[in-house]
Amino acid sequence: MLKHVNVSVGSVLVIVLIASPAIAVDFRWTFDMGAGSMEAYVANASGSQLSLSCRSGGVKEVPNVSLDSTLVSKSGDEYVQFIVDKRNLPITFTKGYFEGGDASGRFVQNAVWNLLFALRDAHFPSFIAEYASKNKSERFSTLDARECGRHHRVMFLTN
Repeated sequence: MLKHVNVSVGSVLVIVLIASPAIAVDFRWTFDMGAGSMEAYVANASGSQLSLSCRSGGVKEVPNVSLDSTLVSKSGDEYVQFIVDKRNLPITFTKGYFEGGDASGRFVQNAVWNLLFALRDAHFPSFIAEYASKNKSERFSTLDARECGRHHRVMFLTN
C-alpha cells in the first residue's frame, strides 16, 4: 500500500536543479589583457579556438592570429577560408599561427585586417572556417565580437 507523501515545492525545485544537465555556453567572444598584450578569442562547441592578439603599445601593428582547431593538425601550413557574412577571407596559417609584421607583406596583412573588419561589422550570428585541404569546416560565433573590440580600439578599430 502506498503512503501519502507530502512534498514541498522547494524540495522538488532542488531535486530538478540537481538532476538537470549543465546549461550550454553560448561561446561569445572574450577579451583578456595581461603582460603587455591583449587578446580577443572565441571557442566553439567542438573545442576549437580562434584568437587575435597584439602588444599593448602596437598602434599600427598587425595582430597575430592563432587557430587551434580540433579538425586539422597544426603540423604544417593550412589554408583557411573564413566566411563572414558571405564574404570569403583567406588566411594561411603556419603551424596554427599567423604572425603579422612588416616581413609578411601588405597583401597578407590586409587579409588579417579584412577579417578583423568583417568580424567587427558582422551581421550574421556566426562565421565559418573552411579547411579546403581536409574538406571540413566549423562554425564560430560572432556574438560580442564588436563589444570585445571596444576594450581596445586598435584591435578591431571600433569607435
